Amino acid sequence: MLFVCGLSAVLMWTIPFTKLLGSQLMFALWVCMMFSCIGSVYTLLPYATNKCFGKTHFGVLYGGVQIALTVAGVGAALLTEFILPLSSFETLFCVVGMFPVFSLIFTILLSRTKYGRTTFQAIRQ
Repeated sequence: MLFVCGLSAVLMWTIPFTKLLGSQLMFALWVCMMFSCIGSVYTLLPYATNKCFGKTHFGVLYGGVQIALTVAGVGAALLTEFILPLSSFETLFCVVGMFPVFSLIFTILLSRTKYGRTTFQAIRQ
């Protein structure tokens, strides 16, 4: 998860530079890598939820995670709707690139909680 969050932020922040390269292929590659990061997050979330909170209430907890993803999607659409008319795509990608950084920070801080220690101990075994 740390790798995916870090890569997402780097890709978001560097996509404006693909315009300087003048290559449509490079832009397409960047977009594909960004969507691969989104797919990776969706793949890792059930595993992380199960490892952190266990199997007992997995359905309810993962349902909450899915609702949070839905709310985040609506929030991202609204953010795009309001920021883009005031600024440029470059600014939008810089702002949106902060969200994977927040996820990266939360992932690091999770290892300092009761649930995170359990997760890292389970991985070591």
